[in-house]
Amino acid sequence: MRFIDTLKEYVAPGAAKVCYMDTDSFLLALTEDTLAECIRPELLQKWEDEMVPKWFVNDAIFASQKEPGLLKEEASITSGWYIGLSPKCYIMTECPPSTFETRLLNPKNRSRIWDMLDHYNNFKSGHNEDGGNPVTVKRSAKGCSKKTVLR
Repeated sequence: MRFIDTLKEYVAPGAAKVCYMDTDSFLLALTEDTLAECIRPELLQKWEDEMVPKWFVNDAIFASQKEPGLLKEEASITSGWYIGLSPKCYIMTECPPSTFETRLLNPKNRSRIWDMLDHYNNFKSGHNEDGGNPVTVKRSAKGCSKKTVLR
């Protein structure tokens, strides 16, 4: 949470939004390709000199990859879509949404997402309505075993 508070101080207004957060990870939507590009110009030098070493792993030192409290990027996309189904359970892709995925992302269908995914992925032909592969949902081994109504 301290890092999110730090972001509020350094990021230009409207340049970043927290989309998802749990106990050990978070997802940011950015208006630029990198977080550094979203930093206020007058604070960029201080960000690079002080905040980056304080908050992020150093790629040159492998040991820092496991340093408690340091952040590392696990995945990123520069275009596409993300939908958070429940904690530790989300879909993220750089592909443009298919017909089905467009319906899935429609706010009117929030409470029906699990049923829609089940129906879509259980066609006898093994292919979805768009003729492509089934939609893959990231599920954590720690949870997400039950369906959660999204309202």
